[in-house]
Amino acid sequence: MPTISEIYKLTKSQYELDFVNINPNRDFSAYLNPLVLSSRSDPFSIEASRTIINFFQHNLNLIKAGSVDTARSNFQHLNEPNETCLGQSKHRPHPFRADPEQFHLIAPYDPDPRRWLQTSRIDEYSGNEYGIRTIGPTGDRYTARVKTYGEVIDEYEYHPESKCADSDGHPCQKETRGLLQRRRITIDEIKFIGKESNSLEEVETGLIHDERSVYTQYVDPKRDAWATKTLPAIKSTKPSILIDACRGFLSSRALRDIRAGRSIPHRKNREKLQAVMTKLGTI
Repeated sequence: MPTISEIYKLTKSQYELDFVNINPNRDFSAYLNPLVLSSRSDPFSIEASRTIINFFQHNLNLIKAGSVDTARSNFQHLNEPNETCLGQSKHRPHPFRADPEQFHLIAPYDPDPRRWLQTSRIDEYSGNEYGIRTIGPTGDRYTARVKTYGEVIDEYEYHPESKCADSDGHPCQKETRGLLQRRRITIDEIKFIGKESNSLEEVETGLIHDERSVYTQYVDPKRDAWATKTLPAIKSTKPSILIDACRGFLSSRALRDIRAGRSIPHRKNREKLQAVMTKLGTI
């Protein structure tokens, strides 16, 4: 069965497209918010969250040991489901009084396009039902304005390619021309994140309105910014300079305990200490 890219002869793979390359002839109407797994305390969610962390740790160990091909093969089947029918908004599409940041329509896929405009959608956040339209500049009280496949494809012609750089090494913009190259990056720190973070590009394009619904970070205390950057910077700074810089929010005794590893400050003080170390130029 042909996919959207095949129907419109785009000759692009999923990794090169800014929309989910679905097969319109089949669908499975189910949705699971992965953020739930990391926030629930039931045995299934705990085990699922632990499995995700162990998976990334295992593959990270393989890469460190030089088994890059084995690690790469473990990621070959981590594909996003392509069968859920979602609507991508256009201009000011939201129904009257709907929150643009908390509004996302979803519905079971119908193989007959002639029925799409007559099918109501459910807002993922409020549970309210709305219709959709593909003409006019805006939605109304009960209807959302959505993009057609043709509009998405027209916009794709001029979209910026964030993964690539121009001939001078600068990030690509909509007006960039010429031969593109991969952008150079510098590894700052390692974070374990859920695979759903691949949808962050959909947040930027407006398909998903709230990045909190697609981004899940699994914190490893041994590799977070506090352990790898801020604390080493604190230990390398002279106590007198540190006490003076932190005057007003941390006592000299608290700083001594932190330097000795006997105490870990709460989040707000960690953020303040990070700002102090950055100001002092130690990180």
